[in-house]
Amino acid sequence: MNNSQKENDIVNEQKDIEIHNLNMKIKTLNLKIITSKTEMHNLQSQIIENKKKIKENSIKINNLKIKRNQLNKISHGNKIMLYNIYNKLLSLLLKREISLQSEINIYLKIKSYIDRYKASVEAEDLHNKIKNEFEKSKDIFIQLNNQIEKLKNLKEKIDIYNNTIKISKEKINKLQKNSDFIKKEKSYVLKQKNDKKLYNNSKIMNIKKSNKNNIQDDKKYSKQTSMRLSLKDLSLLIKSGTFKKNN
Repeated sequence: MNNSQKENDIVNEQKDIEIHNLNMKIKTLNLKIITSKTEMHNLQSQIIENKKKIKENSIKINNLKIKRNQLNKISHGNKIMLYNIYNKLLSLLLKREISLQSEINIYLKIKSYIDRYKASVEAEDLHNKIKNEFEKSKDIFIQLNNQIEKLKNLKEKIDIYNNTIKISKEKINKLQKNSDFIKKEKSYVLKQKNDKKLYNNSKIMNIKKSNKNNIQDDKKYSKQTSMRLSLKDLSLLIKSGTFKKNN
């Protein structure tokens, strides 16, 4: 393996590690998205519930206001003022010598102020209830604003997570393309080497076969040569009668 191939293998290995890390990052971000969406769902349920409470409180406050305003029309003043007037009338009725008609008139006024005083007390009580309901609505409204803000932040986080995942996937695709190119290049080089090796092996085999054929031809030729007789040897054989010529 040459230096270029070693470098390609190292680069490829680094890219595989980087791809693995990016995939782990995407997995982590997807889990965060799932967690954030669950939290968003809970917040949305709370927001709906708080909006419902604010609406109910608003109706309740309006009804209390109507009753209070009706009582204020009856009382025509606060309970302290009405109580003071009541005491003065009562003192006048009990401590002074007045005519019967005046007593009746004062008595009717006292009764009227008693009714007005009761209306004033009830109106004040309703007013306090309205204040309490306003405070409740205020607390719910603060919660609602915080929940809406949290929901907004979660949506922004999810957008960031999704954008990061998109960028990570683009990086993975780019790395995989480069890695595939290096693998194809390596495969091409190996194929060339294998083809060259096969060619050389084939050439060596042909040479060996040719040499074998040559050796066999040489042996055959040697054998044939060894079987041939020289003219001198043939002459001696004829003279000795070992070999007779055919007529």
